[in-house]
Amino acid sequence: IMLLFLLAVLRAMAEGLNIYTNSIVQYVAKLRLRKVLYRHLLKQERAYFDQMGPSFLNGIIKADAITELIGYRFFYLIADLIRFAVFLVYMATISLPMTAITLVSLPL
Repeated sequence: IMLLFLLAVLRAMAEGLNIYTNSIVQYVAKLRLRKVLYRHLLKQERAYFDQMGPSFLNGIIKADAITELIGYRFFYLIADLIRFAVFLVYMATISLPMTAITLVSLPL
C-alpha cells in the first residue's frame, strides 16, 4: 500500500509540474497574442472604430476572457476527479476499513 501511495504522490507531482509549465507557456503565448492584437487595434484609423462599433471590440474582449475562464484546466479537473474515484474504488476493494480511515484523515 505504501508503494502504491508513493507512486501516486510521484505521479501527482509530475502532473503538477506538467500543468504548471504548460500554464506558463500558454500564458506567455496568450500575452504575446493579446499585445499584438491590441497594438494592431490601436494603430487603426478612427473610421475603423466607427465601422466596427463598440460591440465588436467588446465581443473580442469577452471571448478572450471566457476562454481564459473555461480553458483547459476544466478538463484536468474532470480527469483528476475520475482518477480519484478509480483510486478510491480500488482502495475499497482492497480493504474497506483502511479506506474509511484514509478518508477520515484527509484534510478538508
